[in-house]
Amino acid sequence: MNESLKYLWEEYRKWAYTSRKIKGSISMWRGMLLAAIIGSAIFTILGELVNSEVIKTASKDDVRQVFNIMSALCIGAATLIGRDMLSGKREEKWYKARSLAEAYKSESYLFAIKAQPYNQGDRNKTVIQRIKNLSDKTKKAEQLVPEKMDTSKMPPPDLSYVDYLKNRVENQREGYYLKKVVEYQKKSGRAKFFSTLLGGIGISLSGLAALGGQFSHLAIWVTLVTTISGAVAAFYAASRYQYLILSYRSVADRLKTLQLEPAENQAQKLDLVYRFEQAIITENNGWMTEFMDSVEERERQHS
Repeated sequence: MNESLKYLWEEYRKWAYTSRKIKGSISMWRGMLLAAIIGSAIFTILGELVNSEVIKTASKDDVRQVFNIMSALCIGAATLIGRDMLSGKREEKWYKARSLAEAYKSESYLFAIKAQPYNQGDRNKTVIQRIKNLSDKTKKAEQLVPEKMDTSKMPPPDLSYVDYLKNRVENQREGYYLKKVVEYQKKSGRAKFFSTLLGGIGISLSGLAALGGQFSHLAIWVTLVTTISGAVAAFYAASRYQYLILSYRSVADRLKTLQLEPAENQAQKLDLVYRFEQAIITENNGWMTEFMDSVEERERQHS
C-alpha cells in the first residue's frame, strides 16, 4: 500500500466525516429554530383564546400565564438559536470541511492514476509538497476523526482509466450529483406544496373572519398560519435547494460531456482525468463561494 495515497485518502475520509457531522448539527439547529418559532406562535394564540374565553377553563388566569410563559421560553430559544445561526460560524466550518474533503479526494485520484501533476518525475516527491500545501489550509479548521477509518474504496496506486471512470466519474455523477438532484427536487416540491397549502388556509380563514359574527374569532388563526408559513419558507430557503439542483445538474452534464470526448492514447486519457477533477473542484469552489456570500449577506442585514 502506498503510504502517500493512504494518507490522502484518510484525510479525505476525516474531512468528509467532519462535513457530515457539522451539516447534521446545522440541520438539527434549523429544525429547533423552526419548532421554537411555531411553538411561540401557538402558545401566544392559545393564551389569547383563553383570555377571550373561546377556550373556557376554571382557572383562566393560571392557564393563560402558563401559555404566556411557554411562549416567552420559545421566543427566547428562537432568539438564541437564531443569533447563533445568523453568525454563520457553523456554516463556514461546514463549507471548509466539505471543500477540504473534495480537495483530498481529488488529489487521491490524480495521484493514483498518475495524472497532472503526477505524470512527470517522481510522484512521491511531488505529493509531499502537495500535501504540505493542503495541510496549510487545514491549520485553522476543526477536524473530527471517525472511530473506524474506511479505506475500502481507496483507489489502488496503479489505477486504470477504465476503473477511474467507473469508480470516480460515474460514482460522483450518478451516485452523488444526480442522486442529490432528485432528493432536492423532492424537498423543494414539498416546500412549495406546504407553502401553497398554508397560503390557501390563510386566505380561507381571512375570508371567513371578514364575515364577522360567529366567524370573527378565526382572525386570530390567520396570524398563526402566517407565522408558520413564513417559518417553513425560511427553513427551506436556508437550504438553497434550487441553487444546488442547478449546480449539481450542471456539473453532472459537464462530466458526461467530457466522457464523450475521445481518449485514444494515455496522454489524452490523463488530460481528461485532469479536466474531470477540475470540473468537480470548480463546482465545489462555486458552491462554497455562493453559500459564503449568502452568510455574509445575512450578517450585513442583521448587523
